[in-house]
Amino acid sequence: GGYGCHGDKDCSNSGSRQTSSNEYPASLQLGGLFSPQSPLYTANVAFVPYCSSDAHVGDAGADENAAKVHFRGARIVRAVFSDLASGPTGISPGDLVVVGGQSAGARGAMLHIDSMAVRSGGALPAGIKMVGLFDSGFWVDQAEILVPGQGVVQNLTNHTRTLLSVAAASSFVAPPECRQLL
Repeated sequence: GGYGCHGDKDCSNSGSRQTSSNEYPASLQLGGLFSPQSPLYTANVAFVPYCSSDAHVGDAGADENAAKVHFRGARIVRAVFSDLASGPTGISPGDLVVVGGQSAGARGAMLHIDSMAVRSGGALPAGIKMVGLFDSGFWVDQAEILVPGQGVVQNLTNHTRTLLSVAAASSFVAPPECRQLL
């Protein structure tokens, strides 16, 4: 997780690590919750690199926004869960799936956890246990501030509204009647 661009100019200059997985390693050694001392050490882990700058909720192609950036985070997450459900290791009834993220990735994970859970159209099979583990996905909103030499720093509520609009994610996040309240 981390970083969500907020506007056409910012998104078009967001850098390759925020808009591509090309620079990520093929495998990753995780520590912390996945260290040898942890009960999760032997768990199967699917690490989804954050490379969409849209909190994993966007669904807009580069030809659909002025930033000319692919915001396909929602498709990335759906594909990962679909692969986990049908791949060679497969997820079986009774398995525990921990969905997590950090910062913008945590916000995306919070939004996806319900849609990936068992329900009509959910990506995972019946009988899966799912919990969320979110790090720094919430924020305390503040007024916009003027930073000398940098200009106005947008508050996070406005930042989120702009990102959802640029990344075509508003309908994923909330139905129209709720978006009117934003």
